[in-house]
Amino acid sequence: MALSKRTVALVGVLLGASLLVLASLTWATGSSHDVVLGGGISGSGGSLAPVVPAMGLVAVAASIAVATTGRVARFVSAALLLVAGLGAAAATLYLLVDPGRALGHVAAEKVARTGSVAVQGTVAWPVYAALVVSLLLAATGIAALARARRWEGLSAAYEAPVSAETAAAEPERESLWDQVSREDLADPQVRRDSGADT
Repeated sequence: MALSKRTVALVGVLLGASLLVLASLTWATGSSHDVVLGGGISGSGGSLAPVVPAMGLVAVAASIAVATTGRVARFVSAALLLVAGLGAAAATLYLLVDPGRALGHVAAEKVARTGSVAVQGTVAWPVYAALVVSLLLAATGIAALARARRWEGLSAAYEAPVSAETAAAEPERESLWDQVSREDLADPQVRRDSGADT
């Protein structure tokens, strides 16, 4: 079955919205020996990897554009879907590699310090879910790029409705205009007026 732009748009919007929801959850928890922090610290996806919710917004906007714009803008929007997926995946992988570093920056901000605080951290399940969603989003962008050339513009459903009487009257109005023009040229009075003007 051919992949329609409506399907791509729907999937892209859902995946982008999923990134936004996941970014609001706790992504990592950790502990520190800092007395001010009191031992425990945690952070959401939005605070530990702010690129992820930003890419989620880009994905939602690009998905809508895929279904509502022309060919050139559609290619650009499909490319943005791919970039959004790859960007979110890269940010998620960076957190997976060293969650303590990201938590350390968040901890430093909480105690109004510059730099970072030494934190030992572990990631939670939303990080893995966000990674999967990001890769699916990138795959959606690839599929959109591959199919964008075959998609047409907006459906006729978005055009202004025209009644059958109006549609039938259009050619009659045009032929009537042609008939009037021919009659004017054939009218002797029109020819005399034209000669007087010259």
